[in-house]
Amino acid sequence: MANPLTRSWRGPKGIAVLVLLSSFIIWLGVSGLAPDPTTSGPMEDPLKEMAENKGEQPQSAEIEKEPQRTPIKLPTEGYSLEVELWDESAVRRVAEGVIRLRPGGLENGEVLYEFSGGANGLADLHGIESGQYKLEVEASGFFPPKPIYLEIPFAKKRLRVEMEAALLLFGNISDGKGKTRNDGVIRISNRHSGSVTHCPVDNEGRFSSIALPGGVYSLVWVPEERAPARVGSGLEAAGAPGDRLEFEITVE
Repeated sequence: MANPLTRSWRGPKGIAVLVLLSSFIIWLGVSGLAPDPTTSGPMEDPLKEMAENKGEQPQSAEIEKEPQRTPIKLPTEGYSLEVELWDESAVRRVAEGVIRLRPGGLENGEVLYEFSGGANGLADLHGIESGQYKLEVEASGFFPPKPIYLEIPFAKKRLRVEMEAALLLFGNISDGKGKTRNDGVIRISNRHSGSVTHCPVDNEGRFSSIALPGGVYSLVWVPEERAPARVGSGLEAAGAPGDRLEFEITVE
C-alpha cells in the first residue's frame, strides 16, 4: 500500500511546491545570503590575523617613513689652493715667491692673506674663507704679473702663475777696512732711460734691487735718497732679463 504523503508530491500540487522551493534556493544563492560551501566561515582581515599571531595591534598597510637625509659637512678650517710659480719661458720654477690675497671687489684693499712659496716654486694657500679675491704675486728677480681675480673655493686644486724674468742686481757694502756697513742706500740708474731707483742696505750690509729691465746701469752708495753721489764712486754693469749680477761695493 502506497504512502499517502508520497502520493501527494506526485500530483500537480507537489510539482508546484518543488518549483517554488527550487526558485527560493536559487534566489538565496544569487543574493549572497547563502553560505559559500568553499569557505569554512566568515572572511577575516589578514593584517588583523598576523597581528593577533604576533600579539600586536593591527596596523594600517600604509606606513609613512621619514626620508633619509645625508648631512652636509662644511669645512671648518677654510679652503685650500696650491699656487705654482713658473718663469714664463716654462724652463724653471720661481722660488721663494710671495702670494697675497686682497678683497676682489676693491682696487687697493687690505691684504687678507699672505703666503710664502718654497724653493720648489709651490705655495700652499690654506685656511681661506669662501669669497672673491684678488691674487698678487711677487718674487725677487721677476716682474710681478697682473693680479688674478678668482673665487674661493676655486674650481681646480692648483693654479699656475707665470712670471716674466727681470734683471736683478745685488751685493754687499763694506768700508775701506772690510767692515760691513749697514747704513745708507744704493742708487741704481739706467744709463739709457735715465730712470732711478733706490734700494736700502739691511743690517748685514746687503742690498737687492727691484725687478729691472735689461740695460746698462750705474750703482752708487749714498747716505740718503736725495744726497749727491761722490764723483767716481759708482760702478757700471750691463745685464739682460734673467741675469743675476752680484757686486761688492766699498765705501771709504
